Amino acid sequence: MKVRFKLFGRVFAFYCFKVRKAYGVKSGSQNHVLLMDFDNGNPIKFYTVRKNLMERFPNTPIIMYKTKHGFHAIVFKRFGFRRAVEEMVKTPFIDLNHVAIGISRGYWFLETPQPIPRLTRDVEFMRIERGEA
Repeated sequence: MKVRFKLFGRVFAFYCFKVRKAYGVKSGSQNHVLLMDFDNGNPIKFYTVRKNLMERFPNTPIIMYKTKHGFHAIVFKRFGFRRAVEEMVKTPFIDLNHVAIGISRGYWFLETPQPIPRLTRDVEFMRIERGEA
């Protein structure tokens, strides 16, 4: 909700919206772990991606969890920026917009409903608040 009014030649605006708390995970600045977003929550795609990641990164911790619009995957293996991009693009069904935004920023970011275990120092964790309409 937004309320605007003019008083003494000045415009005042007040906003009211629901805030939800969440956790943020950001890849490091030098080494990056793979933070991947998938927009389709189809269970077949979920298990296909899981199998693909487990074959490509054996003995590496991998976390996958469902989201509102699909699912996220985090591979806790360190990569340089260019190699991280290459590995993400090799992953089937990945959201290429998420990859492109990460390339333009220089890092990747995922919002999670619950805290993620700290398995490496190459990931920054934060609590965030998001406004909802």
